[in-house]
Amino acid sequence: MSEPPLLETKDQAAPPMRDPVESRASTGARIAALAHGSGVTQASFLEEALACVAEEFESPRATAELRFPSRVIKKDCLRGEADPEFWTEAVQSMLTSCLVEGTPQARLFKHTSKQLDIALLSAPIVGAKGTLHGALALVAPCHNEHEARESLALLGPICSLIAFISEEIASGRGAPSASAEQNETLKKAAAYTSRTELAFAVTNTLRNKTGCDQIGLSLVRGKKIEILSISGLDEVRGRSPGVLQMRSAMEECRDAGVTIAFPKVDGETSLGARNWRLHAQWSGATSGSCVASVPLKVEDRLAGVLSLRRSSRDPFDLELLEECCKLVEPYLAAVDLIDRAHQGLLPHARRSVSTGLRNWLRPGAWLTKAMLVMGCLFALWFAFGSVHYQLTVPCQLSPIQARHISSPFDGVLWESHHAAGDMVEEDEILATLDTRSLVLEQEQLKADLRGLRIDESRALSTGTAVDLQLARANQAQILASLAIIEAKISSSVIRAPFAGMVVSGDLRDREGQVLTKGEPLFQLSKGEGWRLELFVPEGDADEIDLKQTGEFSSQARPDLTHAMTLSRLSATAQLHEGRNVYVAQATTEIESEWVRSGMAGIAKVDIGKRRVWWVVLHRFMDSARLLFWL
Repeated sequence: MSEPPLLETKDQAAPPMRDPVESRASTGARIAALAHGSGVTQASFLEEALACVAEEFESPRATAELRFPSRVIKKDCLRGEADPEFWTEAVQSMLTSCLVEGTPQARLFKHTSKQLDIALLSAPIVGAKGTLHGALALVAPCHNEHEARESLALLGPICSLIAFISEEIASGRGAPSASAEQNETLKKAAAYTSRTELAFAVTNTLRNKTGCDQIGLSLVRGKKIEILSISGLDEVRGRSPGVLQMRSAMEECRDAGVTIAFPKVDGETSLGARNWRLHAQWSGATSGSCVASVPLKVEDRLAGVLSLRRSSRDPFDLELLEECCKLVEPYLAAVDLIDRAHQGLLPHARRSVSTGLRNWLRPGAWLTKAMLVMGCLFALWFAFGSVHYQLTVPCQLSPIQARHISSPFDGVLWESHHAAGDMVEEDEILATLDTRSLVLEQEQLKADLRGLRIDESRALSTGTAVDLQLARANQAQILASLAIIEAKISSSVIRAPFAGMVVSGDLRDREGQVLTKGEPLFQLSKGEGWRLELFVPEGDADEIDLKQTGEFSSQARPDLTHAMTLSRLSATAQLHEGRNVYVAQATTEIESEWVRSGMAGIAKVDIGKRRVWWVVLHRFMDSARLLFWL
């Protein structure tokens, strides 16, 4: 390596030598005090400890890196006014060398013109069990080689202290609260738009941190395993041999409910209490690789399985698998949240139904179980049961026997004596017409008749046969005209042909008006019977048949119902209230004084037995068929 440029310093006298023991004690006390703060984490502790070390060694640049199974932490500390990138390459080289070799290292650089040497120092961060967690490298000014060796000797115990405290923090002391970890996890998960994207990010990151060859993450769906992601792959193909082997191992872990590692780790009975056949097959299919599966729980519920594979020379230990479990479990809950957030309406409904069924089937829920049974019985009745179906249509009352009375000739209405709703007797006067002009015409005809009779007598006396016949013919004509006039005068008094009720006709406001011959004046009914006119929509016309029975109720007396029997069905449609209808006639027996012709009501025709679902849905189905041509 080429010598890095020297740190710029001013000429000054050499400082007095430090007491290594005293310096080590003060720095160690300061670092130990950092672990007792509230909310301390491995990252925050390493950052503050590195600042203490840099201050102790008067280092312009210091770098530390911690490597744990679940994460890698790297921190830098810069002091002074020197260029931040001045010692970057040299310090990183020392850090990498120490991580590879795992031993303390030092390099001394001399300057020919100044009485100041520069030492690059690096020491491994080794845990209590001899586990290499990382390394620390820094630039330290010194005056000679002896001082550089003392600084290196001081750096070793400080790195051991950092390793010890980091392990304590990882084991629970000074760790952040669960809510803080959850919030941090949710913040990271919020950056992903799908559960697959998040799952691949988790497995790929975990593979980089642990050095495994392959990591797979799956969800437990009842008795099924759904593999979300496998590190190093773009997508999961369910039929590939490698995925099938991993799926089998995940199912074995799901059934066992415990952490599984193969081959068995010496001293770890919890990982190898049995000969896990499916894991052994997976290991054999991958040239004897070390494989393991960890059950993942969310709220004490088995929610997923994490499977790992690494080289046969690097077996798994319980600590590594526990660290991986702690890292992935929070994200597994986030995966479930993202899955629910991006589901459509149908999956949400299916999930809600499934959750409701599980709640109803739990032990002790007798009320919910009874409700479920009742719901199932109702569904069966709705699908296969039948009910008595009645077709409801509007209807109108009209009398069976009715007589229409019209104007007998063109004349002026003189007086009207009755209106609709009146009860009349036989030969009772309903209305009279003005006959004054008829009487005058009658008198004129009578005078003409008298003159013709005189002409007849003169013809008899003279013996003229032609004049006699002409006089007699004119008399016959006058007599016929008189008969017509007398018939009109006699019919000018309009009388009731029978006793009954005036159904329609009210001429009281038309007195003095001219009536034309044949104009309807009154409608009379004997009141001996009533019939119904049912207005059946054309969509239900095929349900109507003669001799069907039913009942109706009028709007005037909705509290009363009356039986009816269909007697006639029209063959052509009519327009009623803006829609096509078929008019069906039905006979009914009503002997009540309150009944009036034209009363409207509702009729219910008994159609017969029909399926419940058809009664409820047939109108909607018919509309859908017409709308979508089904």
